[in-house]
Amino acid sequence: MCEKRPMENGNYQDYNEGYYQNEGYCRNGILQFLRRLSPGTCIVLQYDSQPPTSGTFQGFQNGLVILSDFDCFPGLAHLALEKINVLTLGSLPCNPPRECDYR
Repeated sequence: MCEKRPMENGNYQDYNEGYYQNEGYCRNGILQFLRRLSPGTCIVLQYDSQPPTSGTFQGFQNGLVILSDFDCFPGLAHLALEKINVLTLGSLPCNPPRECDYR
């Protein structure tokens, strides 16, 4: 059984201590999920306050998720792992095609 501690019992800084170190990432369920993926897997993710978007998972390194075909971006994109809120397998519907803003 997983023992949960309320935030009121601990210091916020202590709770996040080591988060950016390799051993701290093991607490992040998203990282555990990503470790099971093979490069080339299509994923849908939601980060910050943005609407869901899709990309092709290429790997992760130093707390960054590496994606190709990310939200119409031509090339590789790096997204900070701690910015991701939701992640799932699959892709967004292609019909109708999404508009890309190339400004």
